[in-house]
Formats: sequence, structure tokens, C-alpha cells
Amino acid sequence: MITQLRIGHFSPDAPAVDIRIDGDSLLEGVSFGTLGEYMDVDAGSYDVDIVPATGGDAVLSATLDVADGESYTVLAINALADIEALVMTDDRSTVDAGDARIRFVHTVPDAPAVDVMAGGSTLFEHVAFGDSSFATVGADAYDIDVRPTGSEDSVLRLSDVDFDGATSYTVFATGMLGDDSLDATLVADPVTPDSDDRTIAA
Repeated sequence: MITQLRIGHFSPDAPAVDIRIDGDSLLEGVSFGTLGEYMDVDAGSYDVDIVPATGGDAVLSATLDVADGESYTVLAINALADIEALVMTDDRSTVDAGDARIRFVHTVPDAPAVDVMAGGSTLFEHVAFGDSSFATVGADAYDIDVRPTGSEDSVLRLSDVDFDGATSYTVFATGMLGDDSLDATLVADPVTPDSDDRTIAA
């Protein structure tokens, strides 16, 4: 079975970075808000280092264990002083033709837990920093509102977002609340692993 991995930079005040796997360069000059494509990997354990693209010591070092047949999204999150790795196992199963699967990921370090509304209905409740949740909705266009849990005031709004049937999406809340850089990144996720030209061997 194919094991796949993609890596993203969501640490809002960190510079562009290079990503090294077991000492070898994997990605270079990755800027904030970038999410890479899936790459085929061998199941096993990897040492991951994230280094400023301009050089210097690693700002984050972590050991990543990946299992056969799974897909993973690995994000650098939090402010640079407290940067950490968020490892998520992805659901890439088939979605029914009339439905869309949505995952919401909270990567805003200075924001409280939030509720997420879609078309006026609650889609997710009390999603804290570093957490993620899945939900399924009917394929349609929705206004998405992100609100601090217990509040009716939106801190982030996406208007008239089209969610197609038989499609899986991830919505990343990004940036910082305190400096008004709060934003969202919407990605349509492939629901079945596709082979990539680049393979990482453990």
C-alpha cells in the first residue's frame, strides 16, 4: 500500500524555511502559508529538521513515524519561539457524489477555541489551537463563519464557498488574531493516493 506525506509551513512569524529529512534536503525556501503536494514515502521513522532558508540552526527538529498505507499532513505551527510539529492522519476515503467532506484545522496560536458555522448551522464546536475536526455536508455553496466558542461575533468569514460533491476539503485557519493577519486557506484534498515522482525511503 502507498504511504504518503505532505508538509506545510503555518508558523505565522517564522521565515521561509528549508525542510530536511534524515539530513537530506527535501523542500527549500518554503514560505508561510505553503502546503506541499503529497509525496510517496516508505513506512518507517524519519528525523525531520526545519531550518531557516537563510541558514543557521534548525528551528524545529522532530521524529516522524509513518505507517504503511496511511496519508499524513505535517505542519509547522505556533509562533517561532514555540514552534512545533502538528502531525495529522488524513482521511482520503471516497466521498459520496452528493456530499463534501470538510476538515477544519486551527493553527492560529493567539486565538481561542472556535466554533465554525456553515450556512448558519454549526459545523464544528470548540476546536482549539492545534486541533482538527471532520464533517460532511451536502454539496453546495456556503458562507463559513469562524467564531470564538460562546460568541456570535465572527472573527473570520468566507463568503459563498463552493463545496463540490465527491470532494474532500481542508480549511486551515492561519495567521495571528492580534496583528489582524487572521486568514484561511482552503485546499481540495485528493481522496485517493496518487503516485508522485518523488519517493522518500526510510
